[in-house]
Amino acid sequence: MAKYIPGQLGRIEGKLGELVLYQRRGIPVVKRRPGKRRLKASASQLLQREKFILATCFFSQVKEAVLLGYRERKTSMTVQNRAMGNFLRNTCQQTNGDVRINYAGVIMADGELDGLYESQAVSLESNTIQITWLEQRYLRSGVSGEDQVCLLFYNQEKEIFYLKESAGKRMDCKLSLQLPEFMSDLDFHLWVFVISGIGKDVSSSLYMGKYYIIR
Repeated sequence: MAKYIPGQLGRIEGKLGELVLYQRRGIPVVKRRPGKRRLKASASQLLQREKFILATCFFSQVKEAVLLGYRERKTSMTVQNRAMGNFLRNTCQQTNGDVRINYAGVIMADGELDGLYESQAVSLESNTIQITWLEQRYLRSGVSGEDQVCLLFYNQEKEIFYLKESAGKRMDCKLSLQLPEFMSDLDFHLWVFVISGIGKDVSSSLYMGKYYIIR
């Protein structure tokens, strides 16, 4: 540390290149600017980084579904932050030192509309999947038979994502959907959720399981 004598410009304080000029007990002082401290990340910090990278990669692939399944709420959190928060809390699991996605915990839609009741899915030949659910007679207000059923498919190995909006109506209690040829002979995770007929409200997604698409 050294002292300096102010010149014609008067007192100088602040950063000057690698030097810091300031007053200490009324005495002008100059010292070298301290370098950045590089602390080694803890195990929990490294784990959180891995989870965040995994979440960012996954949601970059299914962004279209997130925008559809997460509607704006009266909250300070953005749609992306809500989806990421749900992902980090519920879906990352550590196995043999590796961080992986627990797809059963992935929330692809987050809303308060009633979802489908006791839905089941079956993979049929010719790239067809069939989904059934029970009729719901006693539901909260705002629920309509015209509500649209949406399906979301995701293949982890090839990172294939397929979203089918308006695959059917709530009042139908069943739907049969022929999937694109590129989905043939592959396993897909499947989620189902419901959007109100006017497109304002959405249900939370339901994870149906993993299905092999039969050609």
